[in-house]
Amino acid sequence: MLDPSQWIITEHTHEPIIARDDFMKVQESLRNGRESMLKARNDAAKINAMYPDELKGLLYCGECGSRMRIDRWPHGSKEKVKTIVYECRNPKGVKKCEGHVVMGNLMKMLIMDQIHETVSKYCDKDKLWEATEGIRSEDDPIRKTESDIKRAKAKISGIADKRSTLYENLSKGVIDQDEFRLLQDTYKKQQEEAEGELKNLEDKKAELEKELKEYLKSADMLKKYVSVRAFDEELVRELVSRVDVFPDKHIHVTYKFKDIFEDRSEASDSNI
Repeated sequence: MLDPSQWIITEHTHEPIIARDDFMKVQESLRNGRESMLKARNDAAKINAMYPDELKGLLYCGECGSRMRIDRWPHGSKEKVKTIVYECRNPKGVKKCEGHVVMGNLMKMLIMDQIHETVSKYCDKDKLWEATEGIRSEDDPIRKTESDIKRAKAKISGIADKRSTLYENLSKGVIDQDEFRLLQDTYKKQQEEAEGELKNLEDKKAELEKELKEYLKSADMLKKYVSVRAFDEELVRELVSRVDVFPDKHIHVTYKFKDIFEDRSEASDSNI
């Protein structure tokens, strides 16, 4: 559409459909409407810039799993001072949810408190050793797997000894040819099964040792954050993948790194 400045207008050539005064009033109303809409958009953009969504994409409803959306209270541009809140507006999630609202500043404080607590644990050598030390105890993964590997190797060795004595027993007439073939097939099957079990155990041990290295690597990575208490969006986005928020305002932080303390806690709970 051409700009009005480029229009060619010839007046009074047709009988008007509406009175000119009415036409001008409508044009003025449309102009005012467009100006109001643009002003509202500009005001909203200014408010959004003044009160940015520093937790965008991180907060989820702990009841239904829906992503929580930001709102700025009170609405409108007349009130210049706003309060950021996050709302669950989707009661039709995986689970039924009544919907709830949390204050943005409260969420930032709770998230930073949990991050500080976790970082402090990783940077406390005694607590980190207490968490990782269990991996080397008799009850826990690597030590137990090493014991299982020893037993599997002993089992394979025992089967090999039995197979080697078969020929001796056959030559001495202790067993006949049919018994020899039957026992030979049996021991061969047992050995293959034991070797498969040994392979699985060795793979398991390698995976557990890899996890332990990841735990210790996480500790080194987190040391630089031990003194940070104020909200830091860059830090939060580097460490946190999501935060589940529950109606009673408690939260569960899911980290991008492997949380050994949560893993140990869950393991303890499962053993109760």
